[in-house]
Amino acid sequence: MNKEHGESLGHYLEYFKRLPRSQAYANPAITEFTTPSMTLEYGKAGQRKTWTYKFEPPMMAGQARLRLEAMHREAKEGLGLSDVVVDRFSLPASAWMSTMLLLALELWLLLTPSFSLAHILRWQAPVIKPVLSLLGFKPTPDAIGTAVKTFWLSVILGAHLVEVPLCAVPIMRRFNVKNHFARTCYIIATIIGGFPVWTALRDAGVEEETKLKKQ
Repeated sequence: MNKEHGESLGHYLEYFKRLPRSQAYANPAITEFTTPSMTLEYGKAGQRKTWTYKFEPPMMAGQARLRLEAMHREAKEGLGLSDVVVDRFSLPASAWMSTMLLLALELWLLLTPSFSLAHILRWQAPVIKPVLSLLGFKPTPDAIGTAVKTFWLSVILGAHLVEVPLCAVPIMRRFNVKNHFARTCYIIATIIGGFPVWTALRDAGVEEETKLKKQ
């Protein structure tokens, strides 16, 4: 049971014991199971800890499966985890289009020569020049273009990088995106395209959840 239900045991520890994920899913195992209580062991080798969960009310004979299933449902619901499993990478046309447009913008900013960028975006020069002078740089066209390029790439990619752990990863966890290829694609797409990518995943998961509830 320990090998087959390690994830469920981790859910118990995270939800009922309030452990951080790094500890809750560190090789959890049942070491003792009786009608009044269940003892779980978790942690790295050599640093194992135990936790005892007391059944209220104590179990009757033959209730183990039903009680554990009820605990599993309560833990998943409490942790905001869905029964839906998203095992492939898929985006609607609108998300693909916005991601490709952002990729084109990012590549344009990256590959356009700095002096050309300074000329194209010359309306930004009045803001950039004082900053460069303050930092001790001569405000040449190359320096201005490099500053503009660095600023906008930092803003766009920086915001998207923040969205990965704060938005994309929690949604992947909620909808059980465990396929390595799909997870990698969603992370890369979020870094490139940001908001439209993880919202598309969220909407797809909610749609599948609605279908599942109707069955």
